[in-house]
Amino acid sequence: MTTAQAYRDYLTRTKKNESLVNIKMECFHAFEATVADLAAITDQDIYAFIRPDDTDCRAGHIKNANEFFLHFATFIEKEHPSLANTAAVIRGYFQARFITTAQRHVTDKKAKIIPMPDDTQIDLRHLTGLSHDDFASAFAFLQQLVIQCYDAIAESPLLWGYPDYVTTEGHYNRLVDVLFALVFYGTHCEGVITVDTKAFFASPSIKRHKKLERMMDGLAQMGFAFENIKSETFRVSFPSHPHVITALFAYARQLSPDRQSWWQYSIAVQSFSHRFVENPAAQAYEPAYLAEMDYGNETLREIKRLLHAEAAKYGYTVDKQNWQDPNGARLTKGAKQFLTVQQGRRTPNTNHFEPHATQIGTKVSFIHAFAKAPDKMHALCARFPQVFRLDDPGTCCNDNPASGHSFADKSEKSGRRCAFVMRFTFDGTAYKRCGLGNFFFNDLTPGDVMAILEMYLIENNIKTPRIRS
Repeated sequence: MTTAQAYRDYLTRTKKNESLVNIKMECFHAFEATVADLAAITDQDIYAFIRPDDTDCRAGHIKNANEFFLHFATFIEKEHPSLANTAAVIRGYFQARFITTAQRHVTDKKAKIIPMPDDTQIDLRHLTGLSHDDFASAFAFLQQLVIQCYDAIAESPLLWGYPDYVTTEGHYNRLVDVLFALVFYGTHCEGVITVDTKAFFASPSIKRHKKLERMMDGLAQMGFAFENIKSETFRVSFPSHPHVITALFAYARQLSPDRQSWWQYSIAVQSFSHRFVENPAAQAYEPAYLAEMDYGNETLREIKRLLHAEAAKYGYTVDKQNWQDPNGARLTKGAKQFLTVQQGRRTPNTNHFEPHATQIGTKVSFIHAFAKAPDKMHALCARFPQVFRLDDPGTCCNDNPASGHSFADKSEKSGRRCAFVMRFTFDGTAYKRCGLGNFFFNDLTPGDVMAILEMYLIENNIKTPRIRS
């Protein structure tokens, strides 16, 4: 019996869903066709087939390929020992990926923690019995403690319970999830948090994590003390520096006092920025806006200051319910969003921005502004010819089946309509673009941003509020 026949028999016996059987067999045949010998595969063979770092519109393939390999390894271990080396290579490949993925996440989180300046003025409402200097010292210690935890996790992520299975990014927020949940489901008194055990372990931010005891053990090694963990309530302290618990409680509770969706608020919030315990009287902008500016270079900070001032003219303010999105802190008015920028650049042939040390970018779609203000759009197009490419009427996914983009309707009757197709007419020429892969503005100066903003206001019909007499 061939390996393909044996694997299909195994799938038929263990999987009731015929669609899943077909998906895994399709993966098997596709992978088999890429290698000379299944018994002699390498890590590179697996990587080349999955292409896990190619994120553009391939999530379905990546998911199916990951699931196939792990399932195929299980099949070999149970029923096909002649390919034992193949299973070992697969297990080794994924083990290495699990470790490096966790290390990448914690390294990114660690890099976002900016030590609090020595002259920071603390908001007095957070002191809760401590002196100003004691709280400031405790918060600075907390920042360094979290950094030390990330360092320890990077050395041995699996010992801390980080995922040893394929999962989404939210499952790598283990450290912050646990620390914040201790606060949200507890009460604080003199450096001790008393946690409601049932509520803590039943909370969504905790339930999604496996092997939580490993995280608790790791925190204990870093100096946290957990008492009566199996009782109705358990106590959390930090004996060598009790004030650090006071700082942790004040920081986390004021970020989201109602415990709602706190984990979505942004990397700035999750990374213990001093901006959220700083005296508001010492702040020129909202804490979330300042926290993001702290991570950027001087060009980004200048642009952020300009955009904040312009947004205020039209009644836009920082969205306190959604402090950040991937493009930066949101300036909103109701459901409308103001122009956002980020420190990063779009690399060729991708549909997203990557972090960049110096460049500033934004993604803005223009459709209506061509007809509303053609003269001004001519000027913008001349400024960014590589963005608008007016010499090319363009195509979209419908014209390029190999594009790999998502389609709004995949039925044969619809003709596979692209979910991102955009059309506009300019100087009598009809243009077509895919909104997913177009309108990326790279390497911007403050003047560039103001030029884009002028047309953004026109495109989105944003006007100054009427002054009522």
